[in-house]
Amino acid sequence: MGLSTYIFGNTAFGVRFPAALLGLLSFIVITRLLFECFDIQTALIGLIISISIPATTVLSYIMTIDAPLVFFWTLSLYFFWKALHSEKWLWWIFLGISNGLGLLTKQTMAGFFAGMFLVLLFNKENRRYFLSLRLYLSVLISFLMFLPVIFWNMHHDWVTLIHTSEHFTRHKGYNIIESLKDFFEFIGSQLGIISIIFFPFFFIRGFYDFMNFRDPKKFYFAAFSFPFLCMVIVLAFFQGVNANWPAPFYVAGIAMLAGFFGELKNEQSYSKCYKKLFNTSIILGFITIFIFYSVPFLIKPLGLKDTKLDPTKRLRGFQELAIFVDGIVQNKGLNKDDFFYASTRRKYVSGLAFYLKDNPYVLRWTEYDRPTTQYEIWDMWRGKKGKNALFVLDEKEIITEKMEKSFERMELIDNFNVNKKKYKILMGYGYRGRE
Repeated sequence: MGLSTYIFGNTAFGVRFPAALLGLLSFIVITRLLFECFDIQTALIGLIISISIPATTVLSYIMTIDAPLVFFWTLSLYFFWKALHSEKWLWWIFLGISNGLGLLTKQTMAGFFAGMFLVLLFNKENRRYFLSLRLYLSVLISFLMFLPVIFWNMHHDWVTLIHTSEHFTRHKGYNIIESLKDFFEFIGSQLGIISIIFFPFFFIRGFYDFMNFRDPKKFYFAAFSFPFLCMVIVLAFFQGVNANWPAPFYVAGIAMLAGFFGELKNEQSYSKCYKKLFNTSIILGFITIFIFYSVPFLIKPLGLKDTKLDPTKRLRGFQELAIFVDGIVQNKGLNKDDFFYASTRRKYVSGLAFYLKDNPYVLRWTEYDRPTTQYEIWDMWRGKKGKNALFVLDEKEIITEKMEKSFERMELIDNFNVNKKKYKILMGYGYRGRE
């Protein structure tokens, strides 16, 4: 993303372009893999499934760490397949590099090694690689690439482990009602972003192929999909699970479904029902994608803008907020050299940093003494003693005792509304450091 914004500037296009590019590359890789494993028709079926799933549209439109994660997972699937079916060491080296880059993107990539273990363990021909230097060279390359992250964590109180563990920590007061609510919310999200037909098929076909050890192609894709999806489903029953968590596990699942539907082309006796299911799911997928792209243009004519039914409400307003803040600074005659920007919520910190003029650093205030976000790790408050801070807050946010003691005085500058949401600007004079 840094390279993209360097080329295209700090614009929405510059930020989102890598997501679209990585999505395109993922399509190309999975199509190539299916072509080499099966045939051109199966590869085209896989491509059609991929582009008809709404989740891939979201991944190719919104730039998050899931876009490169899915790409490197897909690339590793291809390299691992090539490594198993070639005597060339080069594919194992490529696999190690791809896995390493995936780990640097998101630690979910560690699951790929578990998939590799299953593929090697349950296939007699592949077990020989447990005694091969090629496998361990590949793992060593990935480990060496990830080693700087380990060293960095050693010197920062293992903040990555703390952050990850918080995802798996139950909230206080958690009960069966809450558990069922989280579970069905997750299932509903997957039915929406995957497909009401394909999502169940991932499990039905996944179970069949995962138990079919004797078919290396079917088991290969099932091993990188079915057990991981099952783990996420079980986890969703015990706690809230974000809809994007299983994203990379669907890659092999798509290949698995493509292989299944590709087989039906020569089995006319019982394939009509499956063909109807396939066509229906593809049509529903494209309709969902059309609705996804149409929503921003329809919410205003339908009178849904800024209401509880507005699905884009959380994604809009940051540019307008930044313009309003710039206007207040100018109208109040505030000298930008006399203060720095700050807020308490990540969405405001990132939104203001992106949309304010000259893209200034915006600091995040937190009540915690340990890092909870990347902003605390950067520790940009260091060296700010004696300077003033311009806070942009929700109107209902209160000035905490710790915040008040950290400045010589706090003064309300203005109250304002943006897109029916109320904000306030305060100036903290003379930062003393955290009390």
